[in-house]
Amino acid sequence: MGTLFDFNASFDKFEAAITTMTEDLVRQVALALHRGILEKTPVKSGFARDNWQITFGAPASETRPIGDYSSDIALLTGPLDMKAKIFISNCCVYITSLEYGHSGQAPQGMVRVTIEEVKDAVGRIQAALQQHMRSS
Repeated sequence: MGTLFDFNASFDKFEAAITTMTEDLVRQVALALHRGILEKTPVKSGFARDNWQITFGAPASETRPIGDYSSDIALLTGPLDMKAKIFISNCCVYITSLEYGHSGQAPQGMVRVTIEEVKDAVGRIQAALQQHMRSS
């Protein structure tokens, strides 16, 4: 028969596993959304694509120059504050026009299409994380 100490230790282990699994699921969904939106954003100069920004707590408030912003993804590799909202935003003045078909490169948009794709994938991501947790 287990003791209260054994129960608490088991519960703590379970709680840590659930927390890790939840953070991993949020991280994977955010990365999938960011990747999908970025890949679908039409490119003429690169300005619109380079202005997809990952932020926590509030959306981005300014555009930035064209450059390599793959470091944005690094924001999602550390511990997540599960109380802070993750934003994937773009301050480019013509991003709404691009989303609603202004470019022949993405007539269906980027964000709406990606959201639907990721919704379909969330179940698969969750199942993979659960399998990983079982094997750990």
